[in-house]
Amino acid sequence: MRSFKIKTETVTYAIKGREILRKNGFEARIEKSGSQNGRGCSYVIEASGSGTAETILRKAGIKFSEIEEI
Repeated sequence: MRSFKIKTETVTYAIKGREILRKNGFEARIEKSGSQNGRGCSYVIEASGSGTAETILRKAGIKFSEIEEI
């Protein structure tokens, strides 16, 4: 099983990303993170499952600023 932290700039993309990952067999949840360069809050999707979260999100058109495998 692989685990990822995926940073998005809007809650809308975080929610959509979480739901798409869940539909693809991932366990996923959202956390609010601190300010990003003074531009307001960002959100992190913490996900774990088999497969590559990045590929799934890109195919679905979900925008994210950073992804880290943990």
